[in-house]
Amino acid sequence: MLSLLSLSTLGPLAALVVATIAFKGKPLFWLVDLTEWLFERPVRALVALLALLAVIGWWRAHSIDASRDSWRTTAAAERDAHEETKHRVAAAARGALDLAELNRATVEAKWRAQYQEALHDNETLRSRNRALLAEWLRTQGARTDQRGAGGADLPGAAALPAGPVHDAETAVVPVADLADVAAAYAQLEALIGFAVAAPTVATSPAPKAD
Repeated sequence: MLSLLSLSTLGPLAALVVATIAFKGKPLFWLVDLTEWLFERPVRALVALLALLAVIGWWRAHSIDASRDSWRTTAAAERDAHEETKHRVAAAARGALDLAELNRATVEAKWRAQYQEALHDNETLRSRNRALLAEWLRTQGARTDQRGAGGADLPGAAALPAGPVHDAETAVVPVADLADVAAAYAQLEALIGFAVAAPTVATSPAPKAD
């Protein structure tokens, strides 16, 4: 209240001072005459006071309305900014989910391709190892036949023991075990290739260039 009164009286007082200086003190005499005229009858002073209070009340109401309109404008702008930010955040979240899903599908597709390649490599290596084992067995059979033709007293194929002979020099391994070892070695090579290739698949999207 005091602040409003001080603001409302500051302007008229300043105008009075300027007018007093400009008219060489005459406004002060006019003010004295006006004061005497008002207080000749109390009713005049009361009417003047009521008029002044009415002007002050109108000015306060006008200031409140202006503040209310300013607040409404500010609140509406903040609400619109909040809604826009919310929509942007929601759009960014949807974009991030779509990107993550696309990246997941891409990574899984690359891993499936590497897995199929590992299966293909396993079959290729198994075939290679079977061929190498068969060639080695033919070579060993040919050597055995040559030694047999030379008169060496060696046991025939039917006389070979069913299990391995644990002698580092003369151990005999069943052909089925050799085939299993060749297959296992092929599988190991394929798994090593898959393990080496798997880390090359990027699990995160490549950063966008600026």
